Amino acid sequence: MMAAAHAAAFITTHRPLSQISIHASAKQPIGSAFTRRLHFQSSVLSWNLKPAIRTHVPKSFITAMAQGSHVAKVTAQELDTILDGGRECPIVVDFYATWCGPCILLSQELEKLAAEYGETVKFLKVDTDEEHELASELKIQGLPTLVFVSKDAEKNAIRTEGLLSADAIRNIIENEL
Repeated sequence: MMAAAHAAAFITTHRPLSQISIHASAKQPIGSAFTRRLHFQSSVLSWNLKPAIRTHVPKSFITAMAQGSHVAKVTAQELDTILDGGRECPIVVDFYATWCGPCILLSQELEKLAAEYGETVKFLKVDTDEEHELASELKIQGLPTLVFVSKDAEKNAIRTEGLLSADAIRNIIENEL
């Protein structure tokens, strides 16, 4: 019984795939780790598998993010100029990365909010991969990170990390700024 527990297992698949048989062999030493071998028949290899990225983020959305955006992409120098100048309205800055899944989801919400608020709130985004010095200086470690800057220079900025809903962002804009 103990030898069977430490024996190597060989898994082979038969047609149909739902029938899997496991054969134990006591030829391996008791102290050796289990080894598994999975043999696929040619019918399994002919499945038409598509990359998961196509089902989650359509290419049309990625290109649409770059075109006709209500959220302006800025560099570190442009952000400094905007923040140092006279603020006529609250500013929301999205620190993101193109490879970050939650960042892509948040960008959809920010686009909707930017269209909703129009000129009353300025929405900006900064790519942390391109502006890594700024991200390091601001100690941005979690993505996405939002920074809410009031038009009143006396108020402190509000910083959030992680994915927020549109309602949470709207609440911060309307009640905290």
